[in-house]
Amino acid sequence: GTLDASAPDGGNGGFIETSAATVNIADGVRITTAAPFGVTGTWLIDPADFIIAPTGGNISGATLSAQLVTNSVVISTMTPDATGGNGDIFVNDAISWTASGSPTTLTLNGFRDVNINRAITATNGNLVVCCGRDINVNAPITTTNGSILLNAGRDVRVFHALTTTDGNIALCAGHDVHI
Repeated sequence: GTLDASAPDGGNGGFIETSAATVNIADGVRITTAAPFGVTGTWLIDPADFIIAPTGGNISGATLSAQLVTNSVVISTMTPDATGGNGDIFVNDAISWTASGSPTTLTLNGFRDVNINRAITATNGNLVVCCGRDINVNAPITTTNGSILLNAGRDVRVFHALTTTDGNIALCAGHDVHI
């Protein structure tokens, strides 16, 4: 399917929200909030839990990477309720993008934990990870012309390299930062 909130003739890109207990994104999806003469818009994905995986997840890393070229993407898990889930986000497939036009940002807002188990690489893009409990970085994160922000309610655990060129790295935790 296609969801289009772009601004091809001027202005800023719009906002698209996809919310449900479970949100599954097909590989052929086309989402656009592009704005060649303005600021790129945002696509919000708002499920109970979310898994980025080559198969068996809610979206593949390749599909998410393709959407980040022209969209900022926010994945924000909900408070656990009768729908199930814990409010976790798992990155189990590599994500890599080069934003065209204005920089794009991948934001991972986990109600509970965010587990980065595969590499994330961005050019002209940013990564923002916030969660209520722990961020576990089990794979490298690299940005060029972009920044990395990891902000956890409890602990940030970094087991691989965080690298940025022409950007910033900020690690914030309610309890401890482990590197």
